[in-house]
Amino acid sequence: MRYPGTENVLLPPRVVVTLANLPHRDENVIRRDDGKPYADRHREGGGQIKTAWKATLRRARLDPELTPHDLRHTWATWHYAVHKDLLLLKVEGDWSSVTLVERYAHLMPAGYADAIQQFLGHAVVTQPREIARN
Repeated sequence: MRYPGTENVLLPPRVVVTLANLPHRDENVIRRDDGKPYADRHREGGGQIKTAWKATLRRARLDPELTPHDLRHTWATWHYAVHKDLLLLKVEGDWSSVTLVERYAHLMPAGYADAIQQFLGHAVVTQPREIARN
């Protein structure tokens, strides 16, 4: 089953390599402090991601105010800065209309595409396991 907000996006090479080198990469990536995966309660009761997310931010020494929604907005803004294609962004971000994604077209000034591609590793990965093995 697919839940709203669980869209799949292509990952930059440096993210694929990082995830591929985790000791438990074939299972849940976000885990409790004791290394065990968080229980999947199938969205009953709400808040399942909150504890896992906050603990992950703490262990990674990232800003505790960072949210998955922030990451989605950053991804969308960078995607548009690199590709300049609202229809592609709509499809890959699983938005229902181009109108909803138009807000990302003006968030970043022109000229950042090269810096974003360099940060991301020059290309997106469509076959992450193959790239990670290499």
